[in-house]
Amino acid sequence: MPSTASVGPLARRSGNGSVDFNTHWLRETLGFRTGGTLGDLRGQANPRSPGGSQLHSDQRQVRLVLGDDMQIVYTPNSREPIILFDSAGRITRVEYPRPTETTRDVLIRLLLQPPATAP
Repeated sequence: MPSTASVGPLARRSGNGSVDFNTHWLRETLGFRTGGTLGDLRGQANPRSPGGSQLHSDQRQVRLVLGDDMQIVYTPNSREPIILFDSAGRITRVEYPRPTETTRDVLIRLLLQPPATAP
């Protein structure tokens, strides 16, 4: 996904004054307790900086975001684990396939779990 750092120079380039750049962030909530915070988005453009008024971001909270693990989910008979990270990029949980499961089965199991609730 393009970051402010990568599209900022494009916004400042002469002739691009009428072009807006939109970044959409998917914020994963799996593993966060209900009512917990995902923290603020980092690296947002200052609208008063050159080209900054053309850079727009929004965010959507979703239960699960697939990144590098997408390929292993769709590889038939894959038995790789699915790794969950917190908002700082630290590994919080590793879900391994059970003896009769594939990686795709692990993903389905994770998606079917009810959201964590606050104590």
